[in-house]
Amino acid sequence: MKQLLPHPWAGLAARLKTGDRVHGVVTRVADFGAFVEIEPGVEGLIHLSEMSWAKKVRKPSDVLKPGDTAETVVLGVNVDERRLSLGLKQTLGDPWAEVEQKFMAVSYTHLDVYKRQALKVVDRESLPRNFLAALCTLLLRFERQI
Repeated sequence: MKQLLPHPWAGLAARLKTGDRVHGVVTRVADFGAFVEIEPGVEGLIHLSEMSWAKKVRKPSDVLKPGDTAETVVLGVNVDERRLSLGLKQTLGDPWAEVEQKFMAVSYTHLDVYKRQALKVVDRESLPRNFLAALCTLLLRFERQI
């Protein structure tokens, strides 16, 4: 009976593209990640490094348990080897993508008030943008502690 049905991986590359969001059920958890069944007969792996942007996940069982429903993003499909790479943290969005918009909007009067003399920053155009974003992050943390 099973042989009469099409193979679950047949046509998977056409149905799933990199970047697609898929829902599935966690089937098992290993030391290196969690396996999620997104279609009957098709399982993908969420590697340990793809589980969280913010915190270091040491055990996948701290994040996912067998039977949990998970929304994931397809990172890669290899039909020949029957491998499907999934990511959990990508569903939350990249926090670094928002840093520039979030912190570049901060008034540079904060910089003038708190650290201008100590850092000897005269004009922001002479510094790289990623340095300014990191500097604004530090200044906001400093401001919260005051």
